[in-house]
Amino acid sequence: MKKIREMKGEDVQLLADIWLRVSLKAHKFIPEEYWIENKYLMAEKYLPVSEVYVVEETDTILGFIALIGNHIASIFVDNEEQEKGIGSLLLNYAKELRTDLTLSVYQKNEKSVNFYKSKKFIILYETIDEPTGEKEFTMQWKKQ
Repeated sequence: MKKIREMKGEDVQLLADIWLRVSLKAHKFIPEEYWIENKYLMAEKYLPVSEVYVVEETDTILGFIALIGNHIASIFVDNEEQEKGIGSLLLNYAKELRTDLTLSVYQKNEKSVNFYKSKKFIILYETIDEPTGEKEFTMQWKKQ
């Protein structure tokens, strides 16, 4: 049975590993080196300052969501666990905690853009992600 819990300190490296695996697969339009070089930032800078929740089943972490205030800084489900409702579980959990949420997503990551649209997120605006030069959408959800 899947359960959601807060991240523990010992989870950080595993979550950074999931982040890297999923980023490499989902963002093939960005050079692999970018993700590999930035993995340490995820582990040492971003995750420790975020409110992070993990989904686990039989002591195996399947995915996580990281919130900074009302912003979804990260939501990643391990590659082999995708399309099983885990992303929806994480997103719904975050929606229970907040009255509105924002996130940024690469425009070329159509699978994720469509996922967020199906979860009632709307595109607010488009910007350029400075480090990668890629277009990204800022999307928002508000509780009805």
